[in-house]
Amino acid sequence: MKKILVTGLSGFIGTRLSELFHRYSLIGVSRSVSRNGRIPARNMIKADITDEKELSKKINNIEFDGIIHLAGITHIDRCEEDKINGKNGLAWKVNVTGTENIIRACSQSGKFLLFLSTECVFDGKKGFYKESDTPSPVNWYGRTKYEAEKKILSSKINACILRSVLVYGHSKGYKVDLAKKFFELLKSGKKISAVNDQFVTFTFIDDLIGAINLAWDKKLTGIYHFAAETSLSPFEFARTISSGFGLNNKMIKQTTLEKFFGKSHRLRLVNSSLNSDKFREFSRTRAKNLEDVVPILVKRWGKPGNIK
Repeated sequence: MKKILVTGLSGFIGTRLSELFHRYSLIGVSRSVSRNGRIPARNMIKADITDEKELSKKINNIEFDGIIHLAGITHIDRCEEDKINGKNGLAWKVNVTGTENIIRACSQSGKFLLFLSTECVFDGKKGFYKESDTPSPVNWYGRTKYEAEKKILSSKINACILRSVLVYGHSKGYKVDLAKKFFELLKSGKKISAVNDQFVTFTFIDDLIGAINLAWDKKLTGIYHFAAETSLSPFEFARTISSGFGLNNKMIKQTTLEKFFGKSHRLRLVNSSLNSDKFREFSRTRAKNLEDVVPILVKRWGKPGNIK
């Protein structure tokens, strides 16, 4: 069985990848082998991707088919706080320097790289961005991811940059899973506030894993977008989750980006939507819209009274 090195294997997307990517042996690369216990230690290599010498030493003697690069500092506000440190900050070191080191590892071995990126490389003014649109990030997180993309494209290695948008629907409980968060709060009878003036092409995690699988098998090169076809506000997203689970929609209150995030609302994209036509035309597959995913989530998490 072919081996793929995966950074971020013990994270939100990585753990679901490990559950669904059955035709390959996935080997995680992480600074901490036992970060959350979700990935067996035997399937992990302890290595810091920001340290080129350490990374090279740890993977040089491993036969692998390529690298899926999921690891990154993704929290928008934390990245922004780190902006003052520039290239010496953790966000830059992980998102840019770490990617440079991954590029070198692929270049030296002639291996394929799949890099997961984000809609945050854009400014959110237009929405439904195509791969041909020029990035213009409004936050430091987006800037570091865009810089990483440029490093990949200028390296001339065989690589696929796959951009996606706010991923949800993991089989396990994760704080970063917005669908699970809304579900748990509403199930417990708590009121929630959800933004009504931001629009997002939310992406079901299983569909994203399918897209990664296809991109890997076909060794797609260049930039591709993968997200739902329909954009929703977080308020609409919350109401759809609530209705699907038979919960009380009256517990969901509308708010605005500015009221919800305060001054940091300027760091958020008003329109966080991507156009996925290029990937869909190539693969004949698409990411499901939320109304098609909710029945899957009901089976996965259970309705109130039968909660998993």
